[in-house]
Amino acid sequence: MSRIKLHPRVARRILGERRSGNYLGGRNGKLVLPLEKPLAAGPGLPLAAIYVLSAPRKATRTRRVSVRSVSARRALLSIVRSTFNPVVLDRKRLERQFRFAAEVARAVPVRSISYPRTLAILPRVRERILADLAR
Repeated sequence: MSRIKLHPRVARRILGERRSGNYLGGRNGKLVLPLEKPLAAGPGLPLAAIYVLSAPRKATRTRRVSVRSVSARRALLSIVRSTFNPVVLDRKRLERQFRFAAEVARAVPVRSISYPRTLAILPRVRERILADLAR
């Protein structure tokens, strides 16, 4: 099943009170929401790019949406960092995950995206990503 994870405040703002899901790490954690049609994608599609969010402190210093390529090293570190799970300790599983992350970093362009962290700017963020993918 497709799902999305949102901070509770963002979920309320976007979805209102019409939502059902489970919290990760209690009521203060992210809300995991199941996505059903038409919000869920059908069969898998090729991955055209991965967009890594810039650090919030860096994003608050900008008023525009910017996208830039990252080095191969930073691409791998960004992918590994985003898949961190403190519960998974099995060495073989971690090794497989690291190898897969390295394959993805080699095969898929990874870009950094920076924008002011306000919900009102999300339509511009979407436009910028679509323009970047069209290049």
